Amino acid sequence: MKLLQTNIKIRFSKLVVALSIILTVAGCNPTKYVPEGEALLKKNEISIIADDKKPDEQISKSEIKPYIRQVPNKKIFGARFHLAIYNFSNIKKENGFQKWLRNIGEEPVIFDRASAEKSDD
Repeated sequence: MKLLQTNIKIRFSKLVVALSIILTVAGCNPTKYVPEGEALLKKNEISIIADDKKPDEQISKSEIKPYIRQVPNKKIFGARFHLAIYNFSNIKKENGFQKWLRNIGEEPVIFDRASAEKSDD
């Protein structure tokens, strides 16, 4: 019976650690390095009006990709993990660990209206 109680404590401690990590990552501000008055690009919406294609004909993603100028930050399990790593770094410091975090992280993609309008053409 004592062995069972020990396993429960180990599982509970792992649960607490996992929950702490999840809450820390979820609590990170994804717009930490987004300038004032700017917005983080969250997703692309594409509307296709094609005169020369039949209504039931499908257009593949590979046909559309060359026209998209901006791509939002990558998501892993619904969270912008690479952006969170980048935000964890301190951009004012230039030491090895901070550079490493920025290297494996992903800089925030800022919405650019001009790029969106070019994609529209």
